[in-house]
Amino acid sequence: MVALAEAATEHQDIAAPPSTRALLGLQTAARGYAYLRGRQAVYPDDVKAVFPFVLRHRLVLKANTRRHAHAVERLLNEIRDTTPVPLSRSSE
Repeated sequence: MVALAEAATEHQDIAAPPSTRALLGLQTAARGYAYLRGRQAVYPDDVKAVFPFVLRHRLVLKANTRRHAHAVERLLNEIRDTTPVPLSRSSE
């Protein structure tokens, strides 16, 4: 989740990055997504699955980006798809 938030913060087309409250919503949604799939643990794929849906309305785009239809979806999918899943320290 932190890597996705950092990627959104650093993206050139985003004027205001996701807030702490948005990230808490992402965490809650990922937990719910995992639960609905019968798991108690949340995996990175769960976070990536709900990422665009949770943050879609919580980002402020720069003016030149807002003119394009579906700009938010495109940006969030780009961030999600290009952000690598961090490996745990125990697997190093």
